Amino acid sequence: MAFPEEDDIVSIYERACRMAGTTASSRISRELTNNRVFLDSAGLNTQDIKAVCVALLNHSTISRLDLSGNELSRQAVQYLCELIEENVFITSLQNHNLRELRLSYCDIDEEGGFILSKALEDTNLEVLDLSWNHLRQKGATAFCMALADNDSIRELDLSWNGLGREGCAGLEASLAKNRYLVQLNLECNRIGSVSLGHLLKGVEKNSGLETLILSTNPLSTDDAKLIASVLKSAPKSAIKVVDIFDVTVDDDFVAMQEELEERGISIYYGNILHRPKKEIKAGPRTLGSFDPILVLFEYMKQQNLRLIDLFRSLDVNRDNAISREELRNGFMSLNMHLPEGVFSAAFNKLDLNSNNLIDIDELKNAHRRVIRQTALMMLRSQRQEQQKDQDMGAGGDRRSDRVDLLHEFQKLVKEATAKRKTVKLKDESDDDASGGDHGGRKLPIRPGAIRRNSSLLPGSARNRRPSSGAALININQGQQVGNQSEGQRSQVGGQG
Repeated sequence: MAFPEEDDIVSIYERACRMAGTTASSRISRELTNNRVFLDSAGLNTQDIKAVCVALLNHSTISRLDLSGNELSRQAVQYLCELIEENVFITSLQNHNLRELRLSYCDIDEEGGFILSKALEDTNLEVLDLSWNHLRQKGATAFCMALADNDSIRELDLSWNGLGREGCAGLEASLAKNRYLVQLNLECNRIGSVSLGHLLKGVEKNSGLETLILSTNPLSTDDAKLIASVLKSAPKSAIKVVDIFDVTVDDDFVAMQEELEERGISIYYGNILHRPKKEIKAGPRTLGSFDPILVLFEYMKQQNLRLIDLFRSLDVNRDNAISREELRNGFMSLNMHLPEGVFSAAFNKLDLNSNNLIDIDELKNAHRRVIRQTALMMLRSQRQEQQKDQDMGAGGDRRSDRVDLLHEFQKLVKEATAKRKTVKLKDESDDDASGGDHGGRKLPIRPGAIRRNSSLLPGSARNRRPSSGAALININQGQQVGNQSEGQRSQVGGQG
């Protein structure tokens, strides 16, 4: 959608570039004419950021700004803060329309946390992504404390920073007052037992937060039980989903989690220690026990598909994007009937630009993220096993529970795939016997030697959910990619 006064915006940007002593960019000029401005990984320096901010202050319809992947200096962060504040200093004009700001991988440090905290005092932002930065110590405290009086931000991504005890102490105070934040991502933030204690004191007093992501933090089984205990005794809490997918739990936790399930609260957890041989409440592990995104990529690996093949198999209507319904049908084909909250969390992890569609680049980013996170999780598990061996004086080759879990996960995906193929072949046999035209479906064509065979390691188990039969993925379209030309493939964004 073009901005109605695009010539004015571009000319303001070009003038600002001349004043800042930097060269105007044709890419930036094009993006500034839209109400959603994507300048991720554009190699912008401080003066470039200043010129962009000057132009955007005059942009009356901008709703989203994505600057992820640009190294932002403290001065650049200051310019951005002035852009989103009610009282700005770059010009006398104000901007009240910016709703979404993404600043991941921008090297924002402790001082940047102080600067950003001032911007939170008066802003209309609803989505703020500060993942993969360096927010920590006093800067993290200041930023988290500022959330107390913010009444606009609904989704906040602080994953892969370093909040630690200081940041969680700030969140304790702010969550007790804030009623507007709905989703909070604190993945990989050095949150241990003490930090978690601070955080949960704020959570139990909060009545707005629905999703809390705490995976890839140094949390123990006792910490997992503390989370469940707090949620059980917090009548005001609106929490629906807590993600601690890499935390090992025990049977006591499982019992607590089953009670929470009855109240509509899901906690995604890791492997289970000391499980008795005879199950009482929980049935056998199913694919619903695992992260849906991990299942998707393990299916791709086992079927020897490239990422582009997986994308095409899910993109049934061929519009170069995967809709919510298409992704849901994909999970259903693997016998995974996901509750709405679980499915939405998975879809939102893939839909990075929040446009309710998943493109090929977003699928690539998710695949890279899964590989990186699971590798880190497995490395931590190996270190823990080695430490246990040293403490216990154990010797020899000891098979870890995670190895068993990995093999079980792979077996479940394989069985689900085999079941899908069996049903498909039966349907095709029935069509042949009746002389039909297969209901308009294309027969499967096995692709040639597909080069992709990534060593994706699945994550830990999650809370159990029953599964039942479902419709099939339209994988035929993806399988035909192997016979298409490279030019045809590139229309969707290149090879996976």
